[in-house]
Amino acid sequence: MRFHKFTLILLTLSALCCSKDKRQPAALTETGLVSIYAERLIIYEEAKISGQDSSAIRTRMDSLYASFNVSGKQVDEAVDSYKKDLTEWKRFYDQVVKRLDQLQQNATGKNSI
Repeated sequence: MRFHKFTLILLTLSALCCSKDKRQPAALTETGLVSIYAERLIIYEEAKISGQDSSAIRTRMDSLYASFNVSGKQVDEAVDSYKKDLTEWKRFYDQVVKRLDQLQQNATGKNSI
């Protein structure tokens, strides 16, 4: 009986110690995708201007995705789905432009204070 308790405890501890965090990425909303895509455009433009290498860009992109709890693959697939329909892509991209305008206004407002 004592052996069975010890085995059970050992198995439980090993299962707890060896299990990985299996959290699934969050569902990607259109609003979130608009924000991510706008930030992604900014990252790429800043990289062009400053001459950042691909590893620095990748680090910034990974940080962006992590802040929204999504994967790059998830974002790419969502963007690709919009690109399949020109009307949907235009509507989506118009929202991205509005988001970029908001970010610019926020940045300008902070700089003028």
